[in-house]
Amino acid sequence: MISNTGQINGRDVSVEWGRSAEHEMAPDRNLISVSDKLAIFFRPVTSAACSFEIADRLGRQPEIKLETPQSKRIGPRFVSIDYVRGQWRGNFWI
Repeated sequence: MISNTGQINGRDVSVEWGRSAEHEMAPDRNLISVSDKLAIFFRPVTSAACSFEIADRLGRQPEIKLETPQSKRIGPRFVSIDYVRGQWRGNFWI
C-alpha cells in the first residue's frame, strides 16, 4: 500500500491506496491533492428520508448536506482507497 497525509476541515487524515489504484489514477486532475495523483474531499451528509421504498427506487438513501458549525469540524482520520477487479473501493474512519 502507498500512503500520504493531508488535512480535511483542519484535521489530519492518513490516506492509503493500493498499487492498482495508483495505476488507475488520472494525473491531470486540477484538485486539492493528497499526492500528485490523488485528490479527495469530504462532504458530511445525512439521510433526507429513511425509507426502504425510496432507497429501493433510488438504489440508496437520499441525502442532504449538513451545514452546521459542528459539521464543519467533521473530517475523516483515515481513508483507504484501492482499485480491485476493475472497480474503485474505499473506506474512511472518523
